[in-house]
Amino acid sequence: MLVAVMLDRRALTLRAVAIAALIVLLMRPEALMGPGFQMSFAATTALVAVFGWITGVARDRVPRWLRPTLGVVLSSLVAGLATAPFAAAHFNQISHYGLIANLLSVPLMGVLVMPAAVIAACLAPFGLAWVGLWIMEIGLRWILWVAHGVAGLDGAVGHVVTPGNWVLPLLALGALWLVLWQGRARLVGVVPVALALVLWSGAGRPALLVADSGALIGVMGPQGRALNKPRRPGRTGDRRAA
Repeated sequence: MLVAVMLDRRALTLRAVAIAALIVLLMRPEALMGPGFQMSFAATTALVAVFGWITGVARDRVPRWLRPTLGVVLSSLVAGLATAPFAAAHFNQISHYGLIANLLSVPLMGVLVMPAAVIAACLAPFGLAWVGLWIMEIGLRWILWVAHGVAGLDGAVGHVVTPGNWVLPLLALGALWLVLWQGRARLVGVVPVALALVLWSGAGRPALLVADSGALIGVMGPQGRALNKPRRPGRTGDRRAA
């Protein structure tokens, strides 16, 4: 990205995102199945694609003074929508107020936290990295405070069942088709997305759940899921929709 800027080229392109994904997968192929890789690249791909589509429109139709605010709102909305299916599939949860949290946090991340990280890296050879890190801490404390505050609101989190094995691949295929294909044929990507949502809506809660440690087992019964021992916060048994 830095070289692209120096050569007066576009720094953020779908090709750059693809190269980054390939590098990660060459180094750690197992990352493909993890929520971190899926959510990060879903958000990045969606943001690059959407802002690429609207750049010309915004330049001509949106007043200059309104563009920063609109950019923050749109980026928060796009990133939230792009990562929501993957977060729901992996964690069985949907954040209802994610947009609010992003609007209160994203500007500070770009204005304070990231520049402070660059300052810390530049000052590190002189033993002064603590200056940038101290500034970063201020911004990160605010972001964590917002996260905890929004998560504590009534109805902040909804619960969903774990989808079948084909749901996320179909969603990803349809979304990538919509992003990468040109012309009206792009709309074909709606078909696998719609099919994935239909399959997900028909998914049921599994009859048997076993924690990765094997210490907690849950069996579905007429009164709900029965556990072999009292559950602890944050354990598998707490996933009410699982």
